[in-house]
Amino acid sequence: MSEEAWFRPKRYGYGATPTNWKGWAFTFDMVALFVAIRLLLLPSYPVAFVSLLVVWLAVLLVVVNGKCSSPLRWRWGQSGHEEKR
Repeated sequence: MSEEAWFRPKRYGYGATPTNWKGWAFTFDMVALFVAIRLLLLPSYPVAFVSLLVVWLAVLLVVVNGKCSSPLRWRWGQSGHEEKR
């Protein structure tokens, strides 16, 4: 059984958009986590903030890429798997 995708790739550029409640819940949770990290660590601990931000972004990209209907890559607006050359 194939697992349902939480995100779909954007038509232009790099990134993904939530497609169901799981994707929206993950997006909301990640924004809340970012706000909490920012409020707790800045301006007192800027190095810790940047370090946690890098880890946060890496986790975000790995999860979104894993839960996306197709791999993340730069897109030029074509439908399907066509690439502009």
